[in-house]
Amino acid sequence: MTVDAGITIVLLTPRYICFTIAVITCSEPDDVRDATKTFGGVQPGSVVTYRCNHGYTSSGDLMRTCTPTGGWSGVQPTCTR
Repeated sequence: MTVDAGITIVLLTPRYICFTIAVITCSEPDDVRDATKTFGGVQPGSVVTYRCNHGYTSSGDLMRTCTPTGGWSGVQPTCTR
């Protein structure tokens, strides 16, 4: 999980209210041996897909989603002959 620099917001009201928002992203998804990886980002909701090379079979999840907590859903796939 990666937490980028936060944003601090101060509201000017009779009382000061200050809070920080952390921007959460997933780390870049791992490569899988004997597979191609396609992904469009590391923000929550982003999807990574894997495709095993010709002649290989997969186990695990070929499609995983970046979760709001900064991790990838499912199980890292493997490709075997």
